[in-house]
Amino acid sequence: MIDFLDSKFWGFRFEALYEWTMILPVVAGLFAFSRHTSIQRKLFFYCVAAIIFEYFSQMRWAIDQFEPRSNAPYYHFFTPALFILFVFIYQKFLRDTFSRRVDIWLIALFVLFSIWNASFGDGLFHFPGLSLGLYAFLMMSLAIGYFLRLMTTLELERLEKEPVFWINSGVLIYFSGNFLLWLTMNYLLKDYSLSFSIYKISVILGFCLNIFFTIAFVCHPKVVLPIPVSKKTPHGNE
Repeated sequence: MIDFLDSKFWGFRFEALYEWTMILPVVAGLFAFSRHTSIQRKLFFYCVAAIIFEYFSQMRWAIDQFEPRSNAPYYHFFTPALFILFVFIYQKFLRDTFSRRVDIWLIALFVLFSIWNASFGDGLFHFPGLSLGLYAFLMMSLAIGYFLRLMTTLELERLEKEPVFWINSGVLIYFSGNFLLWLTMNYLLKDYSLSFSIYKISVILGFCLNIFFTIAFVCHPKVVLPIPVSKKTPHGNE
């Protein structure tokens, strides 16, 4: 059995493979762009933004812009941006379930919390563990809430053909797996070997998320038509 956390296995550049898998949903989204639903189109913009952020934050030029050298400030900026894009994906669910302005309130509160965290919490030059922890918690809550709604309304006939099912599954797995990791990252970074080993789990979860998003782009949702209701008359059914 392969130990995914073993350094020898990691020597095969599994992390680089994860970075390449970020391209998969973008490519799949481009090929099917003309047939996108509203949710698929929003997911496409999220995937493009995520890959730009990932590569930009790792560029030596970008890291050298700060003293001391760090890419943490970019995480403080891009985390709220990615959260906003995710809220847009869940916008219809939020407005149908709660209220028409709940998405705006979520965005406003998260942005304000991120500003506070960069200024007084973790600090601009430290990993935004508190912001990402809240990010993960909110995304887990949205994913669980959406699944609960699916089970109670039964509005989807074949889940495996619904993009939102794959999106939601990937979101739940990825963010639930990263929740404690992100929340405690600043403490884990004090032990580099431990933090790097645990970070590999996050990379594997990211790999799974990209696969789920790729499947979401190749799905063709099926609309469930309402069952006709017969009308009773004094002479029987019409």
